[in-house]
Amino acid sequence: MIKFRSASFPVAPASREIGRAPSPSVPLASADSASRRRFVRQMGMLGVAVASAGLVDHGTAWRRWIADYRTDIGQRREVVLDAHTRLLLNTRTAINVADREDGRHVRLLSGELLVQQTPGARPLVVETAEGRIRSQDGRLVVRRLELSTTLNLLNGQAQVFDAGGERSLQAARRVVLGTDSQAPLQPVQEAEVAWINGQIVADHMKLADFIDELQRYSPERLRYDTRVANLQVSGRFSLADVKGVFHWLSSTLPLRVDVVEHRWGSPSLLIRALG
Repeated sequence: MIKFRSASFPVAPASREIGRAPSPSVPLASADSASRRRFVRQMGMLGVAVASAGLVDHGTAWRRWIADYRTDIGQRREVVLDAHTRLLLNTRTAINVADREDGRHVRLLSGELLVQQTPGARPLVVETAEGRIRSQDGRLVVRRLELSTTLNLLNGQAQVFDAGGERSLQAARRVVLGTDSQAPLQPVQEAEVAWINGQIVADHMKLADFIDELQRYSPERLRYDTRVANLQVSGRFSLADVKGVFHWLSSTLPLRVDVVEHRWGSPSLLIRALG
């Protein structure tokens, strides 16, 4: 049985900024990571048997679960690698970290990662399926979603190695790995880095795309009426107050937000046209 009821969200300033998530700094080797890896070694044969039976997704979800560091929906996590290098993981992000002769390597399996380095930092290489990014100073945001990797270099310098060859980037530049190395570089896209300040930024974004982006931060399932999919959204919104974002939407656009209650499972939110 499915029931509908109108959603009543508390009013909150949608543009309120937040600082970093209050997650503790953690050492390079974490206990939860070590225990997961021990479990995987002990249960390896069982995992193979179950996977062969088609009962386990042996792809990205499995790799995320055994990753050295990961975040769930709506979480951010700071990882201190040493005195000169810090990482900030956005929602639903998973990474593996390894020390090698040429520096520290961070494998970004999925999600978004902020790298912050100060003078004296060891070389750091961020790897994804689409290529490698090498940096030794500055701040950079690496995003891997939907089989695509994007680098936004906020300051400092970086080298990119991908199918397009090798290229160097200066501060305030953006590149999509795997694209033509001769193509002109783009400026940093604010919408792709706003999460480091706890925000989502929309500039004439279709409501459908806006809801898809919000879904990454919301534990509730978000759905929308196709009649409102092309409505335009612009503004800065706090990721700490997703319900406040929906209050803003329902008060400024011709739509309503309903809570859909299900017999089993958690309620979902349905954004629908008025009338």
